[in-house]
Amino acid sequence: MDNLIYIWIASGIFFILIEIFTTTLYWLSLSVACFVVATYLYVFNIDYVNITQFVIFAFVSLILCIFLPKMFNSNKEDLKMWIDQYVWQEFSLKKVWKDWKIEIDWVDYIVNKDCITKDFSEWVKVILDSHKAWALNVSIK
Repeated sequence: MDNLIYIWIASGIFFILIEIFTTTLYWLSLSVACFVVATYLYVFNIDYVNITQFVIFAFVSLILCIFLPKMFNSNKEDLKMWIDQYVWQEFSLKKVWKDWKIEIDWVDYIVNKDCITKDFSEWVKVILDSHKAWALNVSIK
């Protein structure tokens, strides 16, 4: 029994370590699910692998993967305020594959396809006019 519990606990700790570096909350969901399964094994004194463990793991991790990110990221205004601080600032265009992008804080953001003109080229200075969802509206300086 101990070895199986230790495997689930070690898996949970491993997922927590991944969560520390990624901060997506999905690894935290898997970690909590591992600890729930370890608790289940301890309470019912089970010392063999069965399908119930994997069903519990899948169910708990699925529920937590859906609700944890929503619970901790419930305020969408914070993101809006963050990107709004860059409106009317100047950025350089760059082309990544077929998409035009601008870099803000070392992250590439896609330029809205409706804003693209024939004057776009690499490293041309553009001004961020506004944003809508995942695409940024820009105009050439």
